Amino acid sequence: WTLSHYPEETGVRPCLLEETEIFEKSLNNLGTDEQPSDATRQVLIRLNDQDQHLVSEVCQTIFHLDGRLKEGIPQGKHKVYSVKACGFHIKINPDYPGTEYAVERLMRYLIGHGSTLSRLCRLTARFGGKTTEYAGLITRTEAGEELEKAMKRDPQILNQIDSKSYGQLVLATLLTNPEDAKPDNIILQRLPYPKDPQKLYTLVHIDNDHSFIPPTTSTFFGGRQILYKTMIFCLDQAHLPLDEEAIAEFVEINPKLLLE
Repeated sequence: WTLSHYPEETGVRPCLLEETEIFEKSLNNLGTDEQPSDATRQVLIRLNDQDQHLVSEVCQTIFHLDGRLKEGIPQGKHKVYSVKACGFHIKINPDYPGTEYAVERLMRYLIGHGSTLSRLCRLTARFGGKTTEYAGLITRTEAGEELEKAMKRDPQILNQIDSKSYGQLVLATLLTNPEDAKPDNIILQRLPYPKDPQKLYTLVHIDNDHSFIPPTTSTFFGGRQILYKTMIFCLDQAHLPLDEEAIAEFVEINPKLLLE
């Protein structure tokens, strides 16, 4: 980690302020004031209380010429589209976008990583006189490989996950308790500045709108049992003591200042 990754007293990490600013500016690439060539087929995107025309490349990625949504990439019950030129994924009509944002902010304040940036938008599609509105959850496309694919390609690569970042993820996950942290919803990402040449990777959650679920559930016999649904706790590292530096930084966080 660089010095900018370490939190100030308020929990704010300077590197994340810069990341957020870059993300917010890049969102401007999705809209344009230029009118489409065919006025009977247009899609408006609303960001920052302003409507703009969705740029043609993104429009063609999401919509058929008759206004129907394209299939997108397979990801559960929602239609999700990869907009490679802009570096985003867009999920149509997400379940709990507010939860996604809450997890993103909490994890980035608590540990400085482990979640992606997101923004909610409104898409207004007008095709042939028919108008349809959609909610769109825009998330930053994270560099790396889906954990599921990485595990199949090379199971030993899991031994190269950085101990500190893994320990931080465990602590943060105890608070966020995601319901859908499957291997295909986690990105294995190379660390920019690894301290140990044998520990090159960290993990990033990319689908967090089903989080903060109750930590226990009822059993058939009327008792209670722990309920956690995350791949994080299924890795071999879960059998080892948590990284001491990760614990030390976590307990030094001032909850009052963090929440303010």
